Amino acid sequence: MHREWEHLHVYRVEELMRAHEITRGPRGRGLRRLLMLGLATLVVGCTGKETEGGDFGDLGELSPAPCGPLASGQVEGKTAACGFLEVPVDWDAPSADRYRLHVTWLKAASATGLKALVLLGGPGDVTDQFVGNSTPAFVNALGHDLIFFDQRGTGRSQPAPRCDELAGLELTAYGPALAACKARLQGQGVSLDSFNTIDSAHDVDALRRAVGAQQVALVGLSYGTRLALQTLRLHPDGVGALVLDSVTPPHLSYLEDGGPGVDAAIDSLIQACASDPSCDAASPSLGARLDETLAGLPVPWASGPGGSLTRETYVGALIQLQGRTPVQLGQIPGFLTQVHADVTQAHSVSPPTSGALEQVVHPGTGYDVAMYYSVTCADTQYADPAKAAEKLASIRPGLVPYFQGLGGLIGTLCADWPKKALDPTYFTPVGSQVPSLVLNAEFDTLTPAVWAQAAAAGLSASTTALFPGAAHIVVTTDPSDCALGLVKELLDAPGSTPNTACAKQ
Repeated sequence: MHREWEHLHVYRVEELMRAHEITRGPRGRGLRRLLMLGLATLVVGCTGKETEGGDFGDLGELSPAPCGPLASGQVEGKTAACGFLEVPVDWDAPSADRYRLHVTWLKAASATGLKALVLLGGPGDVTDQFVGNSTPAFVNALGHDLIFFDQRGTGRSQPAPRCDELAGLELTAYGPALAACKARLQGQGVSLDSFNTIDSAHDVDALRRAVGAQQVALVGLSYGTRLALQTLRLHPDGVGALVLDSVTPPHLSYLEDGGPGVDAAIDSLIQACASDPSCDAASPSLGARLDETLAGLPVPWASGPGGSLTRETYVGALIQLQGRTPVQLGQIPGFLTQVHADVTQAHSVSPPTSGALEQVVHPGTGYDVAMYYSVTCADTQYADPAKAAEKLASIRPGLVPYFQGLGGLIGTLCADWPKKALDPTYFTPVGSQVPSLVLNAEFDTLTPAVWAQAAAAGLSASTTALFPGAAHIVVTTDPSDCALGLVKELLDAPGSTPNTACAKQ
C-alpha cells in the first residue's frame, strides 16, 4: 500500500524527468519503461488490432459488460471479454444491496493449468491503466488466462465514489475537504466503510468461483500483495499458487514500519556501492554525504511549498525516485548524483519549467480517493504512535521528520473517516504451505525488500528473488525476462522450485 505516503507527497516522476531532461540514458529508459507500463498517471489507447481466433466463450457467472482499453493484439469478444460480478456490500452481514465489480478476462492462446487473478495495487489502481500497456508481456510470457478486476470502490466497478473536493488543494486543506466529501457521499447513501481489504478478499474468492475455477493463482502487485495474503488467510483452499511482487504484508504498517523499511532500502543501495570498488571510488562515503545534505535543509526553493526545500520534501522525492528507478550497480553513483540535482537545483529552472515542478511537489487526486482512505484507514487502525516513535529512533535522523509528518497527517485524516472495525487477527503474519514466489526490487523504497522477506518467512513453500536492477513492480521493470520467467515456472508447475539465479544478473 505504497500510496500511504505516495498520496501525501506525490512526486510526478514524468514531470520531474522532463523538468531536468533526465529521460535519456539507462536511468531515463528505465523510468520511461516504468511509466509506459501503467504505473503512473497515463492515457491508454482504446482498441486492439483485429486478430484471428474464435469467440471468447463462456464468461461463467459474470454478466457481460463492455471492456475498457485493451492492448494491441487484444480483441474484445475473441481474446478478451469483460463482465460484472455482483457481490454483497458487506460480507459480514449480506443483504440485497450489491456492488458490481468490473472484470477483464484475457485468454491465453493455448491456456492450460491455473488461471491467474491479478490483484492491482494502490489501493485504487485500475485495470484501464494496466491492461492497455502491460498485458502483452504478461499474456505472451505466461501462457495462462489472466483475470483483472477493479476492486470495490474504484475504476469501472459500481459504485466508484470520488472526492473531487480535494482537487488542487494543499495538504493543509485536506481535512475540511475530506469532511465535505464524506458528508456528500454519505448523503448519497455510499457506505464508505465497505471499502476495505477484508471484504475485497472475499470478493477475490467470489471471483474465483464465478469463473469456474477450483483453484487459482493469485498474482499480487504492491498493495495487491496485501490483498492476496488476506485472501490466502481467509480462503486457503481456493489458492493453488501465490505470486507476491513488491510486498506489503498485513502485519506491517507504514505508520510503524515505513521509516525503518525506507532506511534499510537506502542503506542497501549505499552498501551495494561501497562493496564494489569502482562504485565506491566514484562515490565514496555516500551515507555521510546524504546525512550532510539532510542536515543542511531547509534551503530556499522557489518551487517548494512556502518557498523552501524541507527535509520532508527531499525525502519524499528520494523515496519516489529510488523506488521507481531501475538501478544497476554501476549506475548508482550517477543515479544518486542526479537525484540530488533533481531535488536541490529545482529553484534554478526557468519559469516555464517551474510550472511542471509545482505539479511535482503538490499531491494529486488521480485515483479514487474515497476508496483509498477507507482502505488505508481500516488497515492502519491498530498502528501505535508510541511504537512508531520508538522505531524511528533507530533510523538516520534526517529521515525522521518525513515519517513523523506522515504519521501525524494519516492519524488526523483517518480520525473522522469511516472505516470498518477489523479483528486484530487480520494484522498478524500469514502462514501457508501454498507454493509461492516472492519478488522485490532490492533497492525499492516504496515496498522495501525487508518486507518481502518478512512475508516470505510465513510461507513455507516460498521462493524469494531480489532484483538489484529492477524497481517497484518487478515484473514490469525488470530489464531481463527473469521475473516473468520465474512467474511462468511457478504457474506451469506449482510444485517446482523456480531457479532464481537470473535475478542477480
